[in-house]
Amino acid sequence: MWRSMFASFIRTVIQPMLRVKPAFLVVFLVAVAALLAALLAQFGFGLKPCILCLYQRVPYAVLLLIAPLGLWLKKPAPLLLACAVLFLASTGLALFHTGVEQHWWVFGSGCPVESLAGKTDEQALAALLATPLAPCDKVAWRLLGVSITVWNALLSFSMAVYVSLVFWRRDHGQKS
Repeated sequence: MWRSMFASFIRTVIQPMLRVKPAFLVVFLVAVAALLAALLAQFGFGLKPCILCLYQRVPYAVLLLIAPLGLWLKKPAPLLLACAVLFLASTGLALFHTGVEQHWWVFGSGCPVESLAGKTDEQALAALLATPLAPCDKVAWRLLGVSITVWNALLSFSMAVYVSLVFWRRDHGQKS
């Protein structure tokens, strides 16, 4: 009984998600969810992003443009490779940010605010406003004891594997 239910689940839910068009829908939904989570954390909960946090949003924003194009094109499979590359780039950014948070390496030179001595009020205000919102080497938030940058790396890498699997299946005679 359980075996037939499991086989039915695989046939009706998992296998369709390993086709090209549904994969673009999954990519789009993941990109939307990731960006909405980042914006909710920033504007809803007041977490200030650092420059690396902002960089980590870029691949997801590009994926928001590519995924609908993949749904629209008749032969979108090459765009799957672009999605995989973007997810791998996101993984790399997240891992780099994790290394900065863990002090495995240094990014930037600490607080980049130049000396305010001898500046007018307007110049001092401009220098302060140009300062990053948060330091990159401090963990802004943890979920289940793990930095959100690690979660992003896991999500991004998992999506890179998923999209690559869909591309490989398509390229090896599987129905897309």
